[in-house]
Amino acid sequence: MKYFKLTFTEINGEQEYTYNYLLKAKDEQEADCAAQKFLSGWYDDDEAEVTWPDNVEFFCGCIIVNDISIEETTVEQFTQDLIQRYTV
Repeated sequence: MKYFKLTFTEINGEQEYTYNYLLKAKDEQEADCAAQKFLSGWYDDDEAEVTWPDNVEFFCGCIIVNDISIEETTVEQFTQDLIQRYTV
């Protein structure tokens, strides 16, 4: 199994939030499927509009998830990236 870093931005009309998640998958295609499934259920909105890989819109576009990227990484590198990003 390999590890992949999923990064995306949530825009809700007032704020933008960037998230990072670690996915475990056998290859990039499986990681892409896992990311799509995960993000499609980000909010409990049965009418979410998915235009993968560009974005996912919830509540008629009031909340948008975009800037979606998936890249292979290691647990150690992912941890170091988070420490570097969030250490003040």
